[in-house]
This record gives sequence, C-alpha cells and structure tokens, in this order.
Amino acid sequence: MHIRKNLYLALFHILEVKNSFEQTSVSIVGMGGNGQLASMILSAYDVNLTIIDGDTVEENNIRRQPLFTRNDVGRKKSEVVFEKIMNRNSPTKVNYMDEYVDSANIGRILKDSRFIFDATDSFLTRELINEYACKENIPWIMTNSYGDFGEVKLTVPGITSCLNCLTNGKNMIPLNCHWENVSPPVPSVISGLGLKLFLDFKENGKLNGDMYFFDFSQYNITRIGANRARNCRVCVDGIYEKINDGKIIGRQLY
Repeated sequence: MHIRKNLYLALFHILEVKNSFEQTSVSIVGMGGNGQLASMILSAYDVNLTIIDGDTVEENNIRRQPLFTRNDVGRKKSEVVFEKIMNRNSPTKVNYMDEYVDSANIGRILKDSRFIFDATDSFLTRELINEYACKENIPWIMTNSYGDFGEVKLTVPGITSCLNCLTNGKNMIPLNCHWENVSPPVPSVISGLGLKLFLDFKENGKLNGDMYFFDFSQYNITRIGANRARNCRVCVDGIYEKINDGKIIGRQLY
C-alpha cells in the first residue's frame, strides 16, 4: 500500500510539473558555488524562489562563488545573494532564510517547497533532505562538488532511486568543500548540469534518475545506473531516522 501510494503521488507530481511550471515553489539549500548559479538562473523564471544558507561570506569563497566580492566578506550569504537577485529586476518572488537546515527545522524551512535544489556541503544535510523529500513526495536535485570532481542526481520519490538507495545508510567519505580544495570552475558546471536535469523534468516531465559523476581532471563524465532498491528503508519503507534524530545540526559533517 505504501509503495502504491508513493507511485500515485509521484505520477501526480509529474502531471503537475508539466502543466504548471510557473509559480512553482523552489527552495535552494546552500548559497555557495553550486547554489549561486542555480539561484540566478531560476530567478529569471516565474517561480517562487527561497534561498537558504546560514553561512557568512569568507575571503576564500570569492574565487569559486562569483556573486561575492571582498566588500561582502563577513555578511550573510543568503542576504547577499538575495540582494544580487533583486538587483536584476527579476519577476521572481524571492525569499531568503539565514539558517542552516537541520533535523529540528527542516519541516518548517521546506514546508512550502514543491522542488528542492540541494547545493550544500554536508552529506548529513543531504540525507536529511532526501528523507524529507521522500516523506513529503517532493522531487529534488543533489549537486556535490569536491576537488576536481562533482556529482549530480535527480530524485523523484516513488519513481526514481533516492540517495539512500545508493548508500544503503552507510557513512560515505566526506565529499565537501571544507575537506577538499574545490577547483573554482567545478561548482558552476555542476550547478548548470543540475539545472538541466531540473528544467528537463519541470518543463518536459523528463525523468532521469541516474547518478552523473564528473572527473574534471580527465574531462570524463560517467553515468551510473541508479535503480531503486526494493529494500530501501527511506523511499520504500518510509523510515526517517535522520529527521527524527534531534542531534543532527546544520553543517554537521561526516
């Protein structure tokens, strides 16, 4: 019954997506390199956009996060990006939240989302987003940049595999820009590819749930088949351990 319900809701999302791209509520979590390009491009569409990040601008952000200047150092990232978007005279309705997403506030922060674009640098936060998206049947894009590498994946709950289908709940090596020296062009490229998957899905109902792995040092793109796991505890069994764990706080890494 749980699987059938998820399938019906997922099919409803696809029909809704194809027929009502305008005024879709999109949340972008993370205003670093991956989130900035996504926010600027989506602001040109008639969507309700929410940008979310509790971090502040640092000097070492500037090379790979092109919306920031030295005058922004010490300011809140979400507020700076919001101002840059509004200066474009965008038709989009834009809100910003100066918060990290964590297990205590994720339901409040993402409650109005119809699509989530993950641009975080914490794998635990991605797991939280995955659980919340599966619980609420919200399609989402994962983007991840580290060193000369990047990953992109679309998840449509009830139809495609989810993040837990790939990891099976195992702790992964920390792949985030705090631990690796991210090559400046990588986040923008990864964000653009995530946007391509997003727009194909939103405008055309095109489903592509595979994982794309990019090795920029060798200029290689690998498409990894990502089938839905029949025994996935998240998208199949509906077990949401991370959401219910009050100890997971924003920016916590592993």
